[in-house]
Amino acid sequence: MTTPFPSRRLATLVAAILSTLLLLTACSGSDGSSDTDANDSASGAGYPVRVDSTYGEITVDKKPERIVVIGADYVDMLAALGEKPIAYAGSGEADEEALFKLYPWLADVQTGPFDASLITTEYKANAEAIARLNPDLIIGTPYYIEQPQYDQLSAIAPTFVTIFSPDRQWTDNLTDFGTLTGKSAEAAQVIADVDAEFVEARKLLTGLQDKTVSIADFYGGGLRLMPTYRWVEDLGLKPAANQPPAGSPLEPLSPENLDQFEGQVSLIATYDEETRAALEADPRFADLPSVQNEAQFFVGRPIIDAGLAAGPASLSWLLNQIMPLLESTPLNSAGQ
Repeated sequence: MTTPFPSRRLATLVAAILSTLLLLTACSGSDGSSDTDANDSASGAGYPVRVDSTYGEITVDKKPERIVVIGADYVDMLAALGEKPIAYAGSGEADEEALFKLYPWLADVQTGPFDASLITTEYKANAEAIARLNPDLIIGTPYYIEQPQYDQLSAIAPTFVTIFSPDRQWTDNLTDFGTLTGKSAEAAQVIADVDAEFVEARKLLTGLQDKTVSIADFYGGGLRLMPTYRWVEDLGLKPAANQPPAGSPLEPLSPENLDQFEGQVSLIATYDEETRAALEADPRFADLPSVQNEAQFFVGRPIIDAGLAAGPASLSWLLNQIMPLLESTPLNSAGQ
């Protein structure tokens, strides 16, 4: 049985991705270059560095040693660079056990100490709790760090609030993290390694190239179409025509429009046996293209989050989960 979850939790995660579309501001034309003061050994090679963020350019004078992070996907990226924050919080989970149920790939990642107090009950960064940790770099998203929180946090330490836009990928954030931590070369290598994983995986899906994919969860009596994930195209598949574009909200598909769930392959997250049974009992379900193709799969909630909170560990975990499913489809076998 898949794990039930409150609708608010997924809405919170998606809102964290979408909210910055309203907060994008004109940035100064920084070329990302860094300055080095050879006479200041404390700053380290390559520092200070400047990086654009949601609220403008920030400057980090020396290599950060005490990083506080709001966002599980950012912990994933920092771990790939060999950086462990002194404390982190995910998306409002009460404890690390609850977080690992949602983000199982983090269980094997050096996350640093989990601290639920870093996020308030209003799902905003808690400046008082963060200040007690004496950080020298704070990383988070505009959903948790709006302008009032940013004004408080930036008085404590340089605060990097990631930029969100429909065409920005996790690789852009990782590149920025590499700059901030003095590990640009390592960031480039991590990106190359993940790309190589997908190249190899794609070779095993020759029969699914250019096939369409629908991804949704089933909640409240209907399907909710997920925004397009980059990993779909990285594997050579295509989002179904009615799949919302990247950066869009979830799009409800009312029960009477079930036949519009049109992908040749589909992934559906359900949260209890009753809702799954109700969906399968609909007489139109058996006529869906993906069901007819024997390429419809019920998946757990983390499959959804792995795409929404993409990072090196989450994408490797995702491939391990979905590749056996995709490889086994008759569509793929027919194209081998």
